[in-house]
Amino acid sequence: MTASLIDEPPDRVHAVESAFELLEIIVEAGGEASLSELAAASELPPPAFRRLLRTCEKLGCIRQLPCRRYGLGARLMRLGESAIWQIQPVARTRLVELVRRLGESASVALRDGDKISASPSNRPSR
Repeated sequence: MTASLIDEPPDRVHAVESAFELLEIIVEAGGEASLSELAAASELPPPAFRRLLRTCEKLGCIRQLPCRRYGLGARLMRLGESAIWQIQPVARTRLVELVRRLGESASVALRDGDKISASPSNRPSR
């Protein structure tokens, strides 16, 4: 067993980490990436990379675009929308009140480590 495997926490699932890394590569590439860009950035052996890519495609997490590049899949929109709706009941009332009083748009952002995830803006009604 190599030293890196010994030092890793026992509660990690590498396949899940690799899948999320693949999604992040697409995001960081501006929303789409070629097969060669994904393979080079993934650091996985080619057979493992191909299995991961096919699995993510079958699950609808990524899709091949007409230009033969890969982008995020529609399934992620549904998952993301569900996550946003989980924070909406807590934040929506306050957000709507702020928009009404200030006449400005407002949005909710969640900190996740060193990243921010924002929900769509609420705009003032005219």
